[in-house]
Amino acid sequence: MEEDELLSTFNHLQEYSKYLDIVLDESITDTRTKDSAVYQIGLVLEIYQEQSYLLDPYLDQMLSPVISALSTSISRNEQLSTRNTLSKLIYTFSKTRGHKIITRFFPHSIPDLILVLDASRSFTEGVAWEYRYILLLWLSIAIKIPFDLSKLFPNQDIATQLQNICTAYFHHPGKEREAAVLVLSRSFMRQDMKSRLIGFVQWCLAQLETAKENAFIAPSVLQFFSEVLKVSQGATVAELQGPIEHSLAHSADISLNNPLLRKYCVKLTARLAYKLSDDIDKVEETIGYLLEYLSDTDTIVRWSAAKHLSRIAAKLGDEHRTEILDAVLSIYAENTNVDDASSNEFANCDYSYVSESAWHGATLSLAEAFRNGVVPSDYVSKLVPAAIASLHFDLKKGTASVGSNTRDAAAYLFWAMSRSVSPAIMEDFIDKISIHLIQKALFDREVHIRRAASAAYQEMVGRTNLIRHGIDVLRAVDFFVVGVRRTAFLDAAVDVCEYEFYRNSIIPFVVKSVITHWDFDVRKLASQFLGRVCKNHPHLLDRVVEELKPRLASGDPVILHGTLSTLHQLSIAFMNNNQLYEKIFEQLEHIQLWQFHTPRFSPVLEVSNNLIAAIASTCNLESRKEIALKIIDIGLKHKSDVVRYSSANALGCLSKTTDCKSFVQSMIDGFQSSEGFFQQSIALSLGYLYYNEVTLLNVSLNCLLSIVSSKTVVECRLNAYESLSKLYTSCTSQQDTILQTLYNGLWDYSMDQRGDVGAWIRQSCAKGLTICLSENVEPSFVDKVVSRLVGISLDNIYTSRWVAIEELENMIDKKLINDTQTTNSLRDFFYNTRKDTEDVYSSTKIFEHVVTLYQQESKLRDDILMGLGLALISKNEISVYNSRMAILGLADNLLDDVVKRSIMLSESNTKTSFFTGLANTLFVVLDERDVCCDDLSEIVAFNSKYCQKSKVINRITIGMKIVATLFYKYDYQAAKKSLIQYLTHSLPRIRAITAEEVYIQSQVYDGDQGLLDWLMDIDWLGKNLPAAEVKL
Repeated sequence: MEEDELLSTFNHLQEYSKYLDIVLDESITDTRTKDSAVYQIGLVLEIYQEQSYLLDPYLDQMLSPVISALSTSISRNEQLSTRNTLSKLIYTFSKTRGHKIITRFFPHSIPDLILVLDASRSFTEGVAWEYRYILLLWLSIAIKIPFDLSKLFPNQDIATQLQNICTAYFHHPGKEREAAVLVLSRSFMRQDMKSRLIGFVQWCLAQLETAKENAFIAPSVLQFFSEVLKVSQGATVAELQGPIEHSLAHSADISLNNPLLRKYCVKLTARLAYKLSDDIDKVEETIGYLLEYLSDTDTIVRWSAAKHLSRIAAKLGDEHRTEILDAVLSIYAENTNVDDASSNEFANCDYSYVSESAWHGATLSLAEAFRNGVVPSDYVSKLVPAAIASLHFDLKKGTASVGSNTRDAAAYLFWAMSRSVSPAIMEDFIDKISIHLIQKALFDREVHIRRAASAAYQEMVGRTNLIRHGIDVLRAVDFFVVGVRRTAFLDAAVDVCEYEFYRNSIIPFVVKSVITHWDFDVRKLASQFLGRVCKNHPHLLDRVVEELKPRLASGDPVILHGTLSTLHQLSIAFMNNNQLYEKIFEQLEHIQLWQFHTPRFSPVLEVSNNLIAAIASTCNLESRKEIALKIIDIGLKHKSDVVRYSSANALGCLSKTTDCKSFVQSMIDGFQSSEGFFQQSIALSLGYLYYNEVTLLNVSLNCLLSIVSSKTVVECRLNAYESLSKLYTSCTSQQDTILQTLYNGLWDYSMDQRGDVGAWIRQSCAKGLTICLSENVEPSFVDKVVSRLVGISLDNIYTSRWVAIEELENMIDKKLINDTQTTNSLRDFFYNTRKDTEDVYSSTKIFEHVVTLYQQESKLRDDILMGLGLALISKNEISVYNSRMAILGLADNLLDDVVKRSIMLSESNTKTSFFTGLANTLFVVLDERDVCCDDLSEIVAFNSKYCQKSKVINRITIGMKIVATLFYKYDYQAAKKSLIQYLTHSLPRIRAITAEEVYIQSQVYDGDQGLLDWLMDIDWLGKNLPAAEVKL
């Protein structure tokens, strides 16, 4: 997680309490309700997964009621679902905070032991695995009570019972297996059960023989041995040595592909050597074994090896500790260009061919050695170069890198060093360490590395009092500040660079490593950082530019992008610095332009255009126009939208100070023959240009007007509309034409395989019109725009509704609407919609309140009705339903108006989508409400003229439904002829649909069984036309 929430305390206690009340409420019997509350609690706790320690002050009040409720439920033998739910909640805490912390809150008195043991004996099939796991965890704590079990449970063989309960889970794949092992390991350490330990050990060895048949038995046995050995002493260890060695030898083969087994093998081997530290040969053999496992492929194995290696070293003298540390350093030196990992040169070694796992294991080993205080004082300085190299370990793998775990371990190493090493010993190299920690705290890509480095730096500042400007710098690189990458790069890093001591190392580090990082965002932020710092400290400019210049000849897109991004930021920071601009363009000419045509160089091409735009906006580039136009031309023909936009912007900036007329004219002349992407760029760039000649302006305007009226791709027309709105203020003689063109764009409902792509144009034109409209525009035109935007506010697409409402509010704010009544009606419309819902753009409330607006504002009715009609035929079920309800709401009060207006608008808007929507509106009103008989003849004529003779299936279908409704619902005989014509239509599909509609209508209104049988007997999809007039 990168931009994650910065948490400093648990601030969801109230929310937790709300859900906990639901879980504990005995009046709620619905298990699903309680399980849902547990799920919500899980979501809350998941927020704190990375900082689970924040829960600690609240765990008692959060967990105690749940554990108490579980105890009560078990004692009362309540329904199983209650115990399952409570156990799931406790497990949620265990998953977040860890079972070692959670088990502290389990009560462990004698009654608790009796209660939990009895419950563990009676697991049934309906028991959730979380319930079994939590009970076994509870039992592992309760079994530790210091009382003889034979006195608590007279006449019962508790040892056998415990063994039978727990061993059943040794073959189990779930979490219960781990808890069962804990129960047995703690049971056999009791004085009254120790005598049975060897017998159970023999049982474990026998079970290992079947390990190949069951993959879970070996981890269970090894974990048991590990837990028992952890607390065993003297004679017990001697008794266990043979069985443990036998189990390790038996597990050697099957552990190769099982990291959990390898982890337990490491723990057992190390603990055995630790307990038998007098056997020096055994210890040496174990150390060699652990050193090998520092390079294991799995982290859990490496960390286990590192921890136990340091613990064994703690039992040895300084001479043997030094030998172990030498062996760890030799792991670092493998496959590097520096043989001695303790030399200062190793901090900058080439680790391109090393093993990530080996370095991570070695770094963890050193960190654990420092934490346990086993590093001799005279050896500390030898470990610093390797630790610094680990702190910067970032191994490139393809298009990404690995090594974050090694860097994290290195930060842990320095944190442990500051806690265990005397400040006097660290005095000679503390400056070097602090510099590198600050570099990683500010500029590492990963949030956990920045935080870990910050924590290590904070620890060193607090414990050594040797770090320069420590307290002041610590305020800038606070744990929470560096948690957000942008803040770390652009705020904290700039503040730290106010101190020369840190600035002198940070600038070279960023120039060398960070602006050439594989991650695009890191390079971008690093370049912005350099721009800010150089602006604050201008003397750094020449030094940085000289470092960057040679890199422009590189063929690596990563290096080129980082370099050009930095030059771009420097050109912004140092505006009007002609000397800097000249240096930049001298180097731009060294770039191999053919590379820009490859996809990998898209970011490089984008930033090159941004660089040209930044320089051209303040400097005359007539002498460098050729190279600038070459780069811009490549960008305009690129497939990437981002690159094309940057190129269009660069051309616009260049046109302000340089004559680009011939280049622009050639683009316009070649528009028709250009490829699609270049056409889009031409339409886009004409809006960015600075026009100092009316002739070129008129040519560009005519080109844009021809584009929007053509059938080019929607993206090209969209760019043209956006450019027209930008040219509005310049084209004083053509402003009315531009306004009308933008208004026409509000009616664009183009469709392709992506859906309603015309919505992009409607949104763009709505924004453009609001920018262009002023008090000088004819009020009648403003009224047309307002009416159309109200219609778009009923659009099926959410973003279209959002844009329409936003632009209507902008027009009201700018006082562009002259009619006070309309303004007030619109304000009421927006207010009422917002009052009823948090999402003002939700179609449900918009459609509901548009009924009132329709009644109040007659001048808006046409567009409202058309908007409802289009929503009615959309594929969005919610919009269809809402528009249907709104239409019926209109018909309740203005039925005649809706009918007549639907017919009138259908006749004047013959485009298929508009017509079909309005015809469907008419059908809904006819079907759901009772229309005046005086209008029926007009409706039949409407059908005959616009539907029946059409060749569009949707029109024919809606016309058929209308006349069928007229004939059956209204018993209007004049519709019979049209209905017969639909039944005898030349298209079989229409005949079949009509027959189905007639069948339904007849069932509802007249129930003529003879007609129904006749309809069922005829093959309406056949070639022969039926004699329909005989039956109707």
